[in-house]
Amino acid sequence: MPKLRNLQGMKFGRLTAIYRDTNAKNGRVRWFCRCECGGTKTAYAKTLLNGDTKSCGCLHTENAMRNVKNNEKPIGYERTKTNGRIEVKTAYGFRFKHDAVVEQFIGRKLLPNECVHHIDGNFLNNDISNLRLMGHGEHTTLHNKERHQRRLECQVA
Repeated sequence: MPKLRNLQGMKFGRLTAIYRDTNAKNGRVRWFCRCECGGTKTAYAKTLLNGDTKSCGCLHTENAMRNVKNNEKPIGYERTKTNGRIEVKTAYGFRFKHDAVVEQFIGRKLLPNECVHHIDGNFLNNDISNLRLMGHGEHTTLHNKERHQRRLECQVA
């Protein structure tokens, strides 16, 4: 069994070990620590020593707030998803660009049973003349007919 180290008074990031707490149910050694922000935390000795635990949680909160500020994007900001579709930031959050273009054209948000179809099949062509508003059932039927037609063409060839 490894020798227990006395961590009392030692600093680990923002934490200072104050006293050895009771062992956890699994037998691991825990230390009661005070953070620079005034908070407290009971942490495993191993996570203190290897640097996994550095604060009472205030460091994580500060980093998260900093990241939110860095990630605030203006309305109209565009990003490309991994599937190649373009999203644009609107007042409602990020939306597919084709949905946002049609919503702006019709002057309202899409209803839950509505979707936008790319007439030429090119997801990057989000011009209003290439977009058609339709119900989900109609959209599914359209694509099923296209798929069936392609299958027939493959059999003939």
